Amino acid sequence: MKAVLEEAGYTIIEAIDGEDAVHRCMNHSEEIPMAILDVIMPKKMGEKFTKY
Repeated sequence: MKAVLEEAGYTIIEAIDGEDAVHRCMNHSEEIPMAILDVIMPKKMGEKFTKY
């Protein structure tokens, strides 16, 4: 999926787990028009993620 999106011109910001994803989203919030997240992520899942 990463390669397909990059070929389409998107910049990809990868995270190693849910906590990292939250931090990256917060640090790049002005640049992120769309986020694609896995439903089950280590260190963050379901309701815990929505609190951020």
